[in-house]
Amino acid sequence: MFIEPSENARIKETVYKKLNGLTFELQEYIARRKDGSTFPTEAHSSPIYRNEKLNGFRGVIIDITAR
Repeated sequence: MFIEPSENARIKETVYKKLNGLTFELQEYIARRKDGSTFPTEAHSSPIYRNEKLNGFRGVIIDITAR
């Protein structure tokens, strides 16, 4: 599964806000399965710091099709 490339700008904006301590609404994105079909998701993530430096992100993407 991958997030649709058309969502990249929104993802970058969310990452910027998260890293700068800004508040934002919970984000929903469109993801694409291996077979090419798409489905709505909700993404939750947190930055990972090591020695006070950003080392990456960890997150969970939830399929919200049933909503």
